[in-house]
Amino acid sequence: SFRPVNDIEVEGRKISGTGGTEVRGAFLFQGTLLVDLDLQVMLRALRIPTEKLKDKEIDSLKERMTCLKWELGHMPPIEVVKNAIKTGFSRAFGAEFAVEGLSRWEQNYLDKHLKKFQSTDWIYKVRRPLKDEHLLYSVNKAPGGLIRVSLLADDARDCIKVILITGDFFSYPRRAILDLEARMKNCPIGKIEETIRSFFDEVKPEMPGVTPDNFIAAIQEALQKRDLTSLGLSVEEANHIYMVNDALEQLPETSVVLLPYCAKLASCEYRYDKDCISCGGCTVGVAYELARNHNMEPITIVSFEDLQTTLDHMKRRGIKSYLGCCCDPFFVKHREDFEKAGMSGILINIENTSCYDLDQEKAAKEGTFGGETKLKLDVLEKVLDSRK
Repeated sequence: SFRPVNDIEVEGRKISGTGGTEVRGAFLFQGTLLVDLDLQVMLRALRIPTEKLKDKEIDSLKERMTCLKWELGHMPPIEVVKNAIKTGFSRAFGAEFAVEGLSRWEQNYLDKHLKKFQSTDWIYKVRRPLKDEHLLYSVNKAPGGLIRVSLLADDARDCIKVILITGDFFSYPRRAILDLEARMKNCPIGKIEETIRSFFDEVKPEMPGVTPDNFIAAIQEALQKRDLTSLGLSVEEANHIYMVNDALEQLPETSVVLLPYCAKLASCEYRYDKDCISCGGCTVGVAYELARNHNMEPITIVSFEDLQTTLDHMKRRGIKSYLGCCCDPFFVKHREDFEKAGMSGILINIENTSCYDLDQEKAAKEGTFGGETKLKLDVLEKVLDSRK
């Protein structure tokens, strides 16, 4: 089946991309056919941050694409593929195809121009600087589940070049999200809301607990990561930052740095202490020094209950904004708690396996998680420096 603008699918999964144009009375058509597919290689080539995707979400990508090998159960010989394509075109156009070489005119034209078309100057003629395109990421928690967005923003054209939407929410029909992604391809930034609402009005997909507003918010949040480059961050670094309540506007007012106990050494006698002696044995100690050098107050958070108490105390002290570090799953789950605290915040993702990855969320919440994580000190330092 055909999915606008240019995809050919097998039971809702893309197997071919096509394109066509008219030149001097002739219709030129070309396309690609996926014969075999290595999903991990494809994601790396597309610069999609697979570390942000859960295993089940990467597996769900297989529902978006397919190839001849998957459909047939084996790799067909190239000649079999060519003959099948020729037979299909022959039936569609009601014409017979004959194999012939190039005409004399065509051969002369090829000989005259081949060197030009093989040259580096021609191949990279329309290539734009990579700085014009940014791969941005966000995650938004809706009542019906998580919405994860990875999109390639084209600054030169002020549009979304391509978008990938995953998550654990329910969608019917199954192809609705794929259709939404197709609709958003090359969508002008200024028409994101209009495009999404129009799609829901026309298609009327069933997504319990998920509304157009949730998708709009997730996409806008991803695009806002571009604003963080004003702090001296790369776009890749900006993707590791989460913002709470007008965080950028309030950044100069930031006076506290909240740090997770899980980034202290498991053997440290101060691991579950609110303070740190900054011995240099872990990233928390270094973060304490960075905070103090910037005239900020570092505080270790030792449990979820402690976080709530600390935020409440900070609010009563008149603190307007804070920096902090936490893992992606923790922020997603407790984002509403951060927002309800009534302060602005910039939270930086942490490295290494978190309690959520190890299914030890309960232990972490109670302050008994025994694993070790690491802070992204380079990102933290850049954000701290940007306050000057």
